[in-house]
Amino acid sequence: FGQERILVHCAMTTRGGKTVGRDRATGGWARMSTEDYAFSAMGILVASYRMASISALGMVEHAEPNDDGERGVITLTASIAAEDAQVGQVAYGSCKAGVNGLVLPIARDLMDQGVRCNSIMPGIMSTPPVHALPDKVFQVLNDSVPFPKRLGKPEEYASLVLELVRNSYFNGQNIRLDGA
Repeated sequence: FGQERILVHCAMTTRGGKTVGRDRATGGWARMSTEDYAFSAMGILVASYRMASISALGMVEHAEPNDDGERGVITLTASIAAEDAQVGQVAYGSCKAGVNGLVLPIARDLMDQGVRCNSIMPGIMSTPPVHALPDKVFQVLNDSVPFPKRLGKPEEYASLVLELVRNSYFNGQNIRLDGA
């Protein structure tokens, strides 16, 4: 179909850990390694920038603008952990906050070229890795959502992506999708 006009970046990789916690092997205190933090930063923050910048370059160079002058839309995936990180999520939460921090500067950098950028901060979504958790853990997660009392559905995430694409006035926004 030619040059893509829509980027939805969802992939990530991270290594969890507390800033300082008990080392399981020795029982003593240990800090999360800088290497583990850097691994998370590369897999979340740097990967998000890389995908956005590569896609934006293609949109700017090859996509003809529509009637509004728009060439494309970038949707990055952050997480509610960007605002509400839990214990052991120092790398994940801060890197996802960094993804949100990319959005407005990217939107402003690309405004004259007709490319918009937003992020979605999903809560716990009902995906295969979550379904692989033990039933008891799955139920606790399900019950932790205020309303509706269930995990988010992938089609709800997709629906929000479509709205961000359709509604050209969404630009530079970080949107929670988490049942409160």
